[in-house]
Amino acid sequence: MAGDRFYELRDLAAKGREDGRSFDHFVNMVGDIETGGTMYAKLGFRVMPVMEHLKIGSSNICIQFDHTYIELIGDIDHSNDSKFKTLFDIWKAGGDYVYWQTSVTSDRLEDESERLAALGYEPEEILEAARRVRKIGGGWDETQSRSRYTLNEDHVTGSIFMSDHPKPEAIWMPGYPVHPNT
Repeated sequence: MAGDRFYELRDLAAKGREDGRSFDHFVNMVGDIETGGTMYAKLGFRVMPVMEHLKIGSSNICIQFDHTYIELIGDIDHSNDSKFKTLFDIWKAGGDYVYWQTSVTSDRLEDESERLAALGYEPEEILEAARRVRKIGGGWDETQSRSRYTLNEDHVTGSIFMSDHPKPEAIWMPGYPVHPNT
């Protein structure tokens, strides 16, 4: 059952973590990346500039919080990763603004393979999700974010994925988690 799978992966992600953090980030598909960002900005959130997933070809906008973030993904049609594009096509069939997904935290994706296999999962290959990030006050940095999906073959849109960020300072930048509505 998809619900059990979610809780197993969430608990696996939190196991052994000093901070107990299990949710890495939350993903929303948006039909138009600029419109999606504007919607959150109007609600009083500080919205990061549009970024491009360098190896995937899609774009995103993030809304940062202290230990997690909301990721809006757009420009799906520009994806150049065939596996990712196939998944996007399945998700897009539900409509432009109806899809969401949750990523659970991993300190290092390679270390999760054995634990996932013991739970009966067959994780996909690691997906390089690096992106170039505009710093507040100017300049650029680049994330080294990665993801690993564990597909729910019975209901692909209900799949969970894990993420790690070998370069966390490019994800959680000072200033971005500060929002006008708080």
